[in-house]
Amino acid sequence: SLIVLEKLEYADYVISSRCGIELKTVEDFVDSIIDGRLLSQIKNLKIMSQEKSPEKKEYDKIADTNKSFDKLWMHRGDVLFNPEMKMSELPEWQKIEGRVEQFYHLIPHLEKIHFAGGEPTLHEEFYIFLRQVVESGHARKMELSFNTNLTQVRDEIVKLMPQFKSVTVHASIDGYGKIQEYIRYPSQWSQIALNLEKIAKIGSPVKLIVSPTIQIYNVFEMVDLFKYLRETAARLHTDISITPNILDNPDFLDFQIMPQETRRKASQIWSDYAQQLESGWFKSRVEAIASIIRDSNVTLDYKKIRNFFTHTTALDKKQHHSFKELYPELFRDL
Repeated sequence: SLIVLEKLEYADYVISSRCGIELKTVEDFVDSIIDGRLLSQIKNLKIMSQEKSPEKKEYDKIADTNKSFDKLWMHRGDVLFNPEMKMSELPEWQKIEGRVEQFYHLIPHLEKIHFAGGEPTLHEEFYIFLRQVVESGHARKMELSFNTNLTQVRDEIVKLMPQFKSVTVHASIDGYGKIQEYIRYPSQWSQIALNLEKIAKIGSPVKLIVSPTIQIYNVFEMVDLFKYLRETAARLHTDISITPNILDNPDFLDFQIMPQETRRKASQIWSDYAQQLESGWFKSRVEAIASIIRDSNVTLDYKKIRNFFTHTTALDKKQHHSFKELYPELFRDL
């Protein structure tokens, strides 16, 4: 490995042209959200990572020498490839806006393609590329996957997806109804529900996976989302996979910092729901999360709870929402 020691203007460490690290204390992180510094710092961090990447020259060599590809991945416009299944990076292709035609000649060589976040469905280039794949006749040989928050699902993509060999849609939804709107402001639940059903109705070869992240804001209400998803799948005679994850960062949103009695109440909701499920992976996952919520041995940390309220107050002020009104019992418990 290559280690270069030098003073960096913005980052503390640069790992690659896609990964820079800025060390922050909790207090500094919260303050940078409140005073608006965070977004500009992230932008500068990205620029510094691209400029100071220790492997940049090596990637340029790879770009020049590799002539055939069996995979193409796009991540916020980055193109990752390697014919030996070791994904590498092409920094000079970091933005595909207006230049998606560069990739057309790769289409016959692609077996899988994945679009990650931001939000691919907001970019016209996403649709242009998929159209080109379909028109080329290679869609039937290609596995497509993409991440989405389901805020926008055009009718066009609903028509394009069935023409691929397989499609996996990774949907990020963190709550049902007003809980989702609070956590993922300014999303509208009615639109998300409509878009989710658009995709779920397609059926084969499209697979829909919903991956909510469990945190303080939704630990009491997550079961409502599970019920909605399973009821929707049953009504539409299709399958919606649910793969819940547990948040561990930032730590002031981790449900394990809640007082023991509050965690016990939340755990009981999960346990009661697990009793309603048939045996299988999902039931085991729900039971496991119920145990984690109940049995966490994390020491009550009032500093983290204060940070939680500092963060929440700043969000409420910016988004014109009220944590106290939406979660009155949780507000009292904390």
